[in-house]
Amino acid sequence: IGRFNITIRIDNDYSKKPGLENSYFNGGIADPIEATSMVHHMPLEEDKYVWRLRIDLRCCIDAPMNSVTATKLPSCYAEFGWSSHSQMSPEPQNRMLSLLIPQERHPHWNQQLLYHSPQECTERDGFFWISLYDKETNSNSFEYFYIPMSFFQQFKPIHLQILCEQSDFASQPTLFISLTLEEEIESFVDTPCTVAVRWVDFDPLPLKTRNFMIVMTTDDTAPENDPFIKVDLREEQAIARAFKYTNDFSNVIFISPWFRMPPDPIKNKYDSLFYFMVPKSFLDKQVRFFVAVKDDNKVSTHGMPNLIVGTTEIADLELRRSLYSVEHDVFTFPITYYPDLTIVKHLVMSKCRLDITCHPIEVIDKLVMQSRGKSRGQSRARRGDHFNIFDEKDRWQLYSKDLAQKQELIHRIMKDNNDRSLKLRETGEE
Repeated sequence: IGRFNITIRIDNDYSKKPGLENSYFNGGIADPIEATSMVHHMPLEEDKYVWRLRIDLRCCIDAPMNSVTATKLPSCYAEFGWSSHSQMSPEPQNRMLSLLIPQERHPHWNQQLLYHSPQECTERDGFFWISLYDKETNSNSFEYFYIPMSFFQQFKPIHLQILCEQSDFASQPTLFISLTLEEEIESFVDTPCTVAVRWVDFDPLPLKTRNFMIVMTTDDTAPENDPFIKVDLREEQAIARAFKYTNDFSNVIFISPWFRMPPDPIKNKYDSLFYFMVPKSFLDKQVRFFVAVKDDNKVSTHGMPNLIVGTTEIADLELRRSLYSVEHDVFTFPITYYPDLTIVKHLVMSKCRLDITCHPIEVIDKLVMQSRGKSRGQSRARRGDHFNIFDEKDRWQLYSKDLAQKQELIHRIMKDNNDRSLKLRETGEE
């Protein structure tokens, strides 16, 4: 007794995923790249930036029809940019394009992009622009809006359901998007790290759902099935109210792109399906992971997963162990389903497990690379000369950072030993 599965996919759908070869900066010249798959690579990252925005462009519902093509279906793409003033649109060199979804009124991009701060931007200020276009019309955007950069908080995603001003056939176009601001943390103890989901063992049979996504929360928070905040652009200060609502909460909710079942293996520097970038301090805030699936029996305006079906235990200890281990060990977290859901009876026949690891992103590595760059030209000098690759400031930062990491590691080990001793003492008394 067993099962034998054969998965057949179009070759172009698997092998040609944009993301690794193109950073989507068009400079006002190139056209958007047409999407050939519904699953994409993680975006490329740059080492030097003042700030950057991690954009999860999810989908758009009820995009306006056009009168150009025979089918009247739009070919939608999004444009992102930064400008220093609210009355001035972004310069061509500061614009970034998403993928193009051809001939689709409900485009589902499911794409993550990284918008790095322009060279002329020396601090977090200005305005971030988002525009929606229909390539078939070759005209201005059918919707655009901007967000002041001062609204964002570090490593605190905001999930928006944007109701556009323009309407078509009494239906209002709706954009689903998530935005996360990432900056370098000026601290010797707290630095950014990545929580990488290496693999999701989730392939339920019989197949009653089409796709899934992973949600990570802090403060032991259970997310809602619809975490997107509605923002009607026809109302004044709607965007400001949405950011104020999100920033008032201490908990943080990260949402991954959605994946097919079983998920497609995607190559990136962490050899994982996807990853969340968070500060190390988040690993002490009761982190949980949740699995959301698409329930066709539940009314929903989009095709993304719309129901939370299970969760893991609090993963703080395992994530810290993976972060401070030499090989960044992979830990497996089983998903416990919610028994009161109807769809769960079709999922309990197969288990769901998450393989997760944690990697540091050290400022030390950047200091070393910068110092190597400085001394590269000097290495061609006479052999008898001695060169100091670090100046006094860099040397002090390097040693202080190394000492803080070792102290934190010793603290973790001592705490772990104390917990074990207490547990053995309680067992002995019993």
